[in-house]
Amino acid sequence: MGARLYKEFLSCEDHSRMQKATKDTISFHEYRKRTEKHLSEQEELQPDECWERSIKDTLRVLKDRPCNFAIYRVPSRLRKINEDVYNPRIVSIGPFHHGREDLLKMEEHKWRYMLSLLGRTRDQVKTLQEFTKGIIKLRDGVPGCYADDLNMNRNKLMDILLVDGCFILELFIRYSDANFRQNGGDETTNGAWMIPTIRHDLALLENQIPFSVLDLLFSILESSNGERFPYTLNQYVLLFFHSASLEQTVPMNPRAREARHVLEMLHIYYLPSSSKTDDLKEDHTWGFKHCATNLLKSGIEIEKATGCGGLLEIKFEKGVIQFPTLSIDETMETIFWNLVAFEQCRVGGTHHITSYLMLIKGLIASSKDIELLQKKKIIKISDRSRGEDVLTFFNSICREVVLKDFYFAKICEDVNHYTQSWWHFHRIKAHLGVPWCNCVVGR
Repeated sequence: MGARLYKEFLSCEDHSRMQKATKDTISFHEYRKRTEKHLSEQEELQPDECWERSIKDTLRVLKDRPCNFAIYRVPSRLRKINEDVYNPRIVSIGPFHHGREDLLKMEEHKWRYMLSLLGRTRDQVKTLQEFTKGIIKLRDGVPGCYADDLNMNRNKLMDILLVDGCFILELFIRYSDANFRQNGGDETTNGAWMIPTIRHDLALLENQIPFSVLDLLFSILESSNGERFPYTLNQYVLLFFHSASLEQTVPMNPRAREARHVLEMLHIYYLPSSSKTDDLKEDHTWGFKHCATNLLKSGIEIEKATGCGGLLEIKFEKGVIQFPTLSIDETMETIFWNLVAFEQCRVGGTHHITSYLMLIKGLIASSKDIELLQKKKIIKISDRSRGEDVLTFFNSICREVVLKDFYFAKICEDVNHYTQSWWHFHRIKAHLGVPWCNCVVGR
């Protein structure tokens, strides 16, 4: 389109259809459907002008529609592998699963949590007004955070953002209280299965609201009290998922401020201090050539890392691979499934978590490898009887995954080269008739 025509449709005064599309969060397809219907009704009067106007209006709508995708629908190729790990079980967060029949029982509880959150302030009426005004300011940018059609009016969307945001904050604040956790929760979360189930739901890629909403509400909450809470919002998030994270406390990643929703906050938490990915070769093997038990036979030692390193801070030096401990439970598995889906969907990001899971998958060829990694305290399984389930988990989570970069390429290359040299060294010694017990590999 030429510059003259571009300026012409930007200055066009007929905004009726554009305004209708931007007042309601209708999909682009729905907007085009309405436009085409209107066009067919007007064709007999001025067919060419109506068609030209419909093109101009559509381009104008696209120009004004925000597009900053962060929350996605899980691709069908991943869903078909394990449907349950992507679906909320008890509570919907955000618009994608809102209104689902089996999740409606939690709606009243979410409103009660909002009431309780307001009760923490000095002036509930004033705080609620600030909440609603803040949500109104954010609403125009929210639809652009979702990579799928919402098809709901803006008032409904603002309801969801406000109520779900307040529910999450009140839940995090309550859970941070040791007495709350020790006493088994409250009337909403008192079942032994409730908190793990809610953790599952809050970690889902499709069950998110923009982090800017939580940040806004939390800031208003602090200012209305005139004092700070004992934790920052980021710390509340990590505290709630603490049982699903590392054994040791890891310092907050400075990139946490870039998180666009709770799941991305967890993603940033697990990232290494250096996010540089190694250069890949087309024929590069993504992983070790040997499983854990065979690595030991190849002269490699496997040890638990010491110190406060992140989950991906894996090191190899002088024949020893050091792994931070991975604690595996149902919540951690849910987080991993959804982090992989997040990395598969987003544009421009690296595949750190997918790389890690591919690496661990290569270590585990049988239950013997799991037993070895447990003995070495590399893997900590919540239920000892779930060893076979862990094997199935690692074998299935990497299916249908497209890996565009591999964070551990250099480590794998070094380890594979070391094992190859080790075997070559012993073959020469064997050929010369030197007993293996006299062989020493320098480290």
